[in-house]
Amino acid sequence: NPNPNPNQERWLLQPRHRLTLLEKVEGEMVHFWMLEGELHASAAAGPSEASAEAAGFAEESDAQGTRYRAFCCEAIEGGLTPVFSWSGGPRDAHAAPRLVLLALRHMSSGHYVPHQGLAQLAAPYGVPIVVRLATWSPPRDVTLAGAIAQLLRNSSTRCSRQGTCGRR
Repeated sequence: NPNPNPNQERWLLQPRHRLTLLEKVEGEMVHFWMLEGELHASAAAGPSEASAEAAGFAEESDAQGTRYRAFCCEAIEGGLTPVFSWSGGPRDAHAAPRLVLLALRHMSSGHYVPHQGLAQLAAPYGVPIVVRLATWSPPRDVTLAGAIAQLLRNSSTRCSRQGTCGRR
């Protein structure tokens, strides 16, 4: 599907903006929210079995030192929606339960906290975050498809030379 406004696409990919390539995390996307002082979890379509499992995992993990609930409460009070990937649990007997922070989304603006901010905010709580594989500044006037292709080429070259995928 061609971009209906190629000038907008080029504007989005100016050299001053960095693109980030993140690890693909398997699982169901779950976000946390508060109502009347109580923390709740929900999937994109609303409360689900997976979101209930993620909420239970977060509560159990608090007792083991990973303070998901405190992190979520503080983020929400600060105007950010924490978005996680939930995998494992009773529905997936082959995978260990895993709740990984994917993003923090500003409730008013819709903007996302940069990856470095995720790391800084989640670390004191022991909350695991999605792995950043690479960052890159695209050249001026590149299309989105061209920017992604170049980023992937650069990442695969770094993978073959270093034995890792450019993890930073």
